[in-house]
Amino acid sequence: MFFKYFHETMRIFFLIIAKFSMKLMVIPILCKWSTTNFIRCILFHGIYLNYTIYRVFSISKYVGVNIGSVSVNVVSVNENMNVQTYKQPHLGKPKEVLDQIIEQNIDGNDCFYNVSGSFGEISEIVAVERAINSYDEEFDVVVSLGGEAFVLYVLSKESHILNVLSHDKCAAGSGEFFVQQIDRLDVTLPEAIELAKKGKKMELASRCSVHCKSDVTHKLNRGEASLEDILTSVLASMANKVMGLIIQSRVDVKRLLLVGGVSLNDAFVQILREQIADVDVVVKPESSVFEAYGTALLVKEKPEHTEINLKTSKSFTTFPSLKDFSSQVTIIDPVENKTDFDKDSTYLLGVDVGSTTTKAVLIDPEDKSVLASFYGRTSGNPIQATRKCIEELISQVGNLKVNLVGVTGSGRQLVGAYLGTPAVYNEISAHSEGAVYYDSEVDTIFEIGGQDSKYMYLQNGVPVDYAMNASCSAGTGSFLEESSKGDMGVHVFDISNIAMKAEEPVRFKADCAAFINTDVRTAMQEGYGSENIVGGLVYSIAENYLNKVKGSRQVGKKIFFQGGVAKNNSVGYAFAQTTGKQIIIPPNPELIGAFGIALITQSKYEKHEIDGMPKETTLESLIEEELKHLGSFTCKACKNYCQIERYEVGGRKFPFGGRCSRYEHQWRGSEKIDEKENLVDLRNELVFANNIQKKSKRVSSKGTIGIPRALL
Repeated sequence: MFFKYFHETMRIFFLIIAKFSMKLMVIPILCKWSTTNFIRCILFHGIYLNYTIYRVFSISKYVGVNIGSVSVNVVSVNENMNVQTYKQPHLGKPKEVLDQIIEQNIDGNDCFYNVSGSFGEISEIVAVERAINSYDEEFDVVVSLGGEAFVLYVLSKESHILNVLSHDKCAAGSGEFFVQQIDRLDVTLPEAIELAKKGKKMELASRCSVHCKSDVTHKLNRGEASLEDILTSVLASMANKVMGLIIQSRVDVKRLLLVGGVSLNDAFVQILREQIADVDVVVKPESSVFEAYGTALLVKEKPEHTEINLKTSKSFTTFPSLKDFSSQVTIIDPVENKTDFDKDSTYLLGVDVGSTTTKAVLIDPEDKSVLASFYGRTSGNPIQATRKCIEELISQVGNLKVNLVGVTGSGRQLVGAYLGTPAVYNEISAHSEGAVYYDSEVDTIFEIGGQDSKYMYLQNGVPVDYAMNASCSAGTGSFLEESSKGDMGVHVFDISNIAMKAEEPVRFKADCAAFINTDVRTAMQEGYGSENIVGGLVYSIAENYLNKVKGSRQVGKKIFFQGGVAKNNSVGYAFAQTTGKQIIIPPNPELIGAFGIALITQSKYEKHEIDGMPKETTLESLIEEELKHLGSFTCKACKNYCQIERYEVGGRKFPFGGRCSRYEHQWRGSEKIDEKENLVDLRNELVFANNIQKKSKRVSSKGTIGIPRALL
């Protein structure tokens, strides 16, 4: 307060001097001063006049800073309440971004600062309440939706905060939740917002952001939803979270103020207004930087600091450097593709359609050598991803003839139906077959893909035990890629080199993909450095895999590490440290599934268990026809009432979908399996039917004993 009063006092004082300056300047003339003294007098009064003009017309600025989990928010206000707002993603470097914003936009003269949140001395609750009081309006609640924040403030009639409700440490419903979903769909945030305005709502497993990713991937891979429908549904699920907090608050909400970065998403605002039509949802110009706005108003009331002070500390332990385990990792170099081949022969195609990436290999059936291969993004469209793979194969070797086509992966049914092949098998078999080809003594396989992780234990080359991740991405490639790219801007192909340079990789506390983002941002803000943070993420994916996928299952003598994540060799070093055993990374580990399914297809064909492709089938003929959607119908064979889609490819019409294999024979081209008697229905009829009466001798009793049907 002292600085403010001092400033005003000096301003008034020099203003008075300025008014009398011209009168004072006549004194030297009347007194007939010398020329030298006259010049000195002019200079003296000129200096004071300039200083007075500067102080009269200069206006102090009051700057509020709030550093969120995703962005740096800065608001500047002056005496006339002119508001300037600045918002910029910090990618884990908040201090550098803050310095850049201040340098480019805030004049350092006559500025007072303060910071709210975990980096400052002002509570975000206090800042929010001050910002609310700046409006001459009444609100029942304020909903703050930021990068990770999901908070509802209950207000009194005097606009004081009475209660705070939140979803602690979960990304579901926040801005990060939406960004996580669109990252793998190959669309930008502005594009996603526009597409979300065109879709229709559908049910998603949106309680957890990780489970939602799985549901989105499977719906797109099965052709059950469009991209627009998915994006609309994700935003609708976020709106449902807001409705849930409103119900939890037990307040009769008539007016709601929406703040936080999500308030910039006009598609979300539109959906929220539709879902709570009886509530007036208000968005203010300062909503996206609301905490910083309240902080700036508090600074204006109490200007104390002429510099920005950020509070930081260290809160994590560390791992040993990954490069210390180089002797425990064996990386088998890949063999170059075969170039000396007969263009008139027929070849074998293997396709692995994963949730995140799609892989294809073209193999010579005589010597199992690879002629061409491609590894690309699925981007939620398995058919288009497969077409892209085959087009790339054609560009490498030309339009060769294909006798056999094998398909595996999470999108195998739809792609198998599109390509018209009966050789559709699971990933466990494909990866086991591919690994055994390179080493018949392998007994343990760690396979990590974009969203699926698998453990396999083999005896004599046959999988006898296996496990997959249960709808959790904490031990998968998407966990590693999204955590590195989203927060630090590190590209997936740079992760390995950066992690290997880490001297003290961070030991993160969280073991969930939705929660670890908070740890990553905390570590970045505490100055651990990108190399140690990326190294910590590499360790985290290995530990999560061993704890959540392998569990208590045994680890054999020879471990193969394969899948797309194995291209990131640093994860192999993390496995070496956590298991204490030798880790082998096979050649082209990302292609093992596609290679393995090709080998299985050839074996099945030679045993006459499947038929080959039609004669004269070529790579081009496989993809020359488009997949046409003809409509859908509801299957009434049971009480599940599954929605079955109808497709056509090159004159082949077939139904697709459902929870069972009732329609599978039609697109596989196999014989229909006759349905057997439903033994569950038979049992229920025998146990629960009312017409079954057993004669028994009645005896006198004190009552009746009932047996719950659930126990029968």
